[in-house]
Order: sequence, then C-alpha cells, then structure tokens
Amino acid sequence: PPRPPLQILGCAARDAADATALEMLALQLDPQDFRLEQVTSDMLVSEVLEEVERRQPSVICVVSLPRGGMSHTRHLCKRLRQRFPKLKIVVGRWGAALTPELRDHLADSGADYTAVTLQQTCEQLDELSQFLRPAVLPSAEGTHLRTDGAHMAEQATLATAAGS
Repeated sequence: PPRPPLQILGCAARDAADATALEMLALQLDPQDFRLEQVTSDMLVSEVLEEVERRQPSVICVVSLPRGGMSHTRHLCKRLRQRFPKLKIVVGRWGAALTPELRDHLADSGADYTAVTLQQTCEQLDELSQFLRPAVLPSAEGTHLRTDGAHMAEQATLATAAGS
C-alpha cells in the first residue's frame, strides 16, 4: 500500500504575496506524497505555535519573498525551534540570492533548510519525505501496520492492557 503523505504546515511569513507563493508550492506537491495545510499570514507567532501543537506536522515550511519579511521569518523560526526542537523547518526565500550570510542567518534562527527557488523547496521536501513519512508494513494477517510513533505507542498501550 502507499505510504501516508508527509504532513506539512505552510506559513506565509507576512503578506498576501507570501500566501500566493505558498499556494504555488501547494500546486507543485503531489497530494499522494504531501499534505500541505496552511496558516494565514495575519496570525501572530503565538497562534502559529498553537497550530503546530494542534496539527503536529512533520515539517514547517515558511515562505518569505524578498524585499522584507526577513526579521519576522527569523523570529518565527526561533520561536518554532525553541518550542519544537525536533521539528524540521524549511524556509523558502524565493528570488533571493543564496549567500552564506542568508543561509547562516536562517540556520542560526533554527531553519534546517533554506531554498531560494520553488524547485529547491520541492526538492528539499521530497528529500525530507524519504525519512519522515511513516512507513506502512504488511502484517501477518494481511492488514497493514503503521510505524509512526503515535501508532506504536498506541499498540504498546493495548498490549499492556491486554496482559493485565
């Protein structure tokens, strides 16, 4: 059976242009491999953090087009990294030059990946999906077992309850 799609939460950093760019990303991603949910650009950073907590995505993708938005993007990445240290953060700064300074600023803020084109962002998400999408394995009974952490914890709880 196919593996479940990678859960991505998309954040437009500051305005409608960033939101439109995020929509372009959504159109490029195969829905069988990726599930991109978006938060609006008018949300406060604290509200974005609450959405991440509620939705539990595997990846956050922050889109911030050049000519502004860099300080907000860095602030968002810092707050995400502080609260969710294992969460993968991809920043799409499409149209900017990928200078060592840009990469270092975003990495220091908590970004795991920085892309300066839509294509690079898609490639980075594809790379991440190879490691972060839960696998589905056939079981002896012909049903399929998920190997994501939540399911495994659920199975352990059921096994403990059955043994009592």
